[in-house]
Amino acid sequence: MIDPSKYMDLVKGIAGKLKRKAPRNVDYEDLVGHGMVGLMEAASRFDDSLGYKFSTFAFPRIRGAMLDYIKGVMDDNAMSVHADVDVAAEEPEDLSEEMAALEKVMKTIPKRERELLLTERGNQGRTHRAYGISRSWSSRIRANATRLIAARVKGNIS
Repeated sequence: MIDPSKYMDLVKGIAGKLKRKAPRNVDYEDLVGHGMVGLMEAASRFDDSLGYKFSTFAFPRIRGAMLDYIKGVMDDNAMSVHADVDVAAEEPEDLSEEMAALEKVMKTIPKRERELLLTERGNQGRTHRAYGISRSWSSRIRANATRLIAARVKGNIS
């Protein structure tokens, strides 16, 4: 069994490097905490019979957990900025045509992508767990679905 306390320096080193490049509102201690979660996950999944060093196996999992945290912080910041925008002030005249095209396109998107796309910000954690995928994978699916919808709506309107 791996003793995670022996790898605290690895976690702190990765956190330090990421903190230098991260937004100011990303806390170093939070990075270390999320890195520890990644470390614990790596410790539970490590199979020393494969011949790898534990630090080699754990590094991407620790870093990935920290990057998921940073991405979450950045997403929260983006959402708070977008929440302040008054969309109604710039309502186009042909909104009904765009809405009809959007509804038509949404019916062509697979159920999982549609549900992930329509999930409210605070409930995304439950949704990606319900599908058995990571938060970052959920984010990729949402981004791809958004691009697909935009391309299809543009094609239907133009």
